[in-house]
Amino acid sequence: MGLDSVELALAFEEAFAVSIDAMTWRRLRTPRQLIAHLVTVLPPGAGACSSQQAFHAVRRGVMHTWRLPREAVRPSTPWTAIIPRSDVRQAWASLGESVSPGYWPQRWIVGGPRSDHATVGTLASFLATTQPARIKQPPVSWTAAEIEVVVRAVLFEEQGIANVVLDADFARDLGIS
Repeated sequence: MGLDSVELALAFEEAFAVSIDAMTWRRLRTPRQLIAHLVTVLPPGAGACSSQQAFHAVRRGVMHTWRLPREAVRPSTPWTAIIPRSDVRQAWASLGESVSPGYWPQRWIVGGPRSDHATVGTLASFLATTQPARIKQPPVSWTAAEIEVVVRAVLFEEQGIANVVLDADFARDLGIS
């Protein structure tokens, strides 16, 4: 396995909070095979939407961290309206500890959120697709459609692959060695 392949396997393990041993990873040649494998190892179900759960986690974090009322935090709420201006970096880090300890997108804040991540909803979508295992509330369950969304998001975040063909070979077609 090449470095790209190892990093990708680790990203999938982190996203889904599972372990994929090296022999299994070598057997998984396509995104479709990976999804089928994950369907067998993750708890099945039709649980709550991970984007919705991520939004609620972020809203709870905002309410707890900055003592804002629930109605002040909507998916469309811009970060500039709720992040204390006194120390943006510290405020963002405090929110991260409240919402998702151990992982928080620090790169979003450099004097303020990036323009493409300017609202509470965009952060919730980012967390739901890149770190769903950290966001999902018990009982954690996964549908095949949710798994596919996350597989596509990880391939985009890690490898820059925007148009994932599920039957594309990781090595031959996607260039992941």
